[in-house]
Amino acid sequence: AGRILNIILILLFLGAGILYGVDAVQIFRQDYGKIRTQLPTGMRRWNHNLIRRAGSYTGILKPLLILGLGMAISVGEFFCTGQIYMASITYLLRDGVTLGWLYFLVSVTAMSLPAFLMLAIIQKTRNTEHISEFMLRHLGAVKIFNALLFFGYALYFLFF
Repeated sequence: AGRILNIILILLFLGAGILYGVDAVQIFRQDYGKIRTQLPTGMRRWNHNLIRRAGSYTGILKPLLILGLGMAISVGEFFCTGQIYMASITYLLRDGVTLGWLYFLVSVTAMSLPAFLMLAIIQKTRNTEHISEFMLRHLGAVKIFNALLFFGYALYFLFF
């Protein structure tokens, strides 16, 4: 069963690496409509509607609403970033429960830092336009990085 699971993981990682690589090519061609590794339009619309509705609330319940909103959006975003998250968890937990959980906590912290920094910049400048332009300029590099990450996971599970 372990060997079969390993083969399945290798194939999934290779597939994800190929998808991210193809997306990088589409981005460099500026053919953004052909990008496959992104949230479906309906799910993005749902997230945006949740954010818009939450922004209109005031009062003491707003922090609880934001917490619930964060959890709801995380569930939706899991389909976008969940592949990397699950691959990281699978890789980290191979070292056993004790070290695996320590690595997991470090990984979650590291994955949260970029979002925290972007939020801090947006809060300071009150300008999302520059952040969006920056993200769009570097989206191809992000897709290549993700492709290499998945190919690395596939190699790791193939040889270790």
